[in-house]
Amino acid sequence: TATTDDAPKIGNFNENISSYRNNKKLIVELRPMISKADTIFLFMSNMAVKNYRFKIAAIDFAQPDVKAWLQDAFTGKNTPLDLTGNTVNIDFNVTSDAASADNNRFRIVFAAAPQPQTFITVTAAQKDNAVAVEWKAANQYNMKQYEVERSTDGINYTKVNTQAATGTN
Repeated sequence: TATTDDAPKIGNFNENISSYRNNKKLIVELRPMISKADTIFLFMSNMAVKNYRFKIAAIDFAQPDVKAWLQDAFTGKNTPLDLTGNTVNIDFNVTSDAASADNNRFRIVFAAAPQPQTFITVTAAQKDNAVAVEWKAANQYNMKQYEVERSTDGINYTKVNTQAATGTN
């Protein structure tokens, strides 16, 4: 997406954090509504060795089928973000490890939210030395597959089969 009506980030001698798109560091970006497979790249520079805190309040981002996470490439941590306007505080450290101050350490990733699965029927019946399991689902929105598991104690489960989801039912 080309950027227009944006405000470039003017660098300074101290810490700098901005969004980054099309090789431009931005402090304000006019862009289309966030989609289910979108990313906002964050750029940081001149970071000191110390503790920092992001305060992220996503205002007017809420969509019923989209979730967001702040991904930290240094720690590998994914922190869920609230897209309804509530502020999420995320502490992070810049240490003597150069990777902790990497320009591209953080990004905000958007993805389709898991949808609840509604089963209409589920049956299981003994068939020779096995158990036949059948089910009918009311919807399969964004569903790739089902994993059938079994347990002898109701606590520990082992996967015994994988079945591709087909169609919308």
